[in-house]
Amino acid sequence: MDAREFVRLKERVEALQRKADRAEGALEQWRRYLHAEFSCPDVEKARKLLAELKRQERELEAKYRADLKTFERKWGDRL
Repeated sequence: MDAREFVRLKERVEALQRKADRAEGALEQWRRYLHAEFSCPDVEKARKLLAELKRQERELEAKYRADLKTFERKWGDRL
């Protein structure tokens, strides 16, 4: 390896380190956001919360549709 190759390699390593540092900073911001907004101390708990919220959404949507059908059957002729 000559001096030019070494300098290019060093610059590449430094650029990758800066990119990794930015990614780590972004990840830390998301962790703080999850904790502040949803009281989730880590990503795994956030995933579990998201799954639970999606389940609740499906249940509420099914109930809404059932209630809407009942309403339309009862009052549809008057609308």
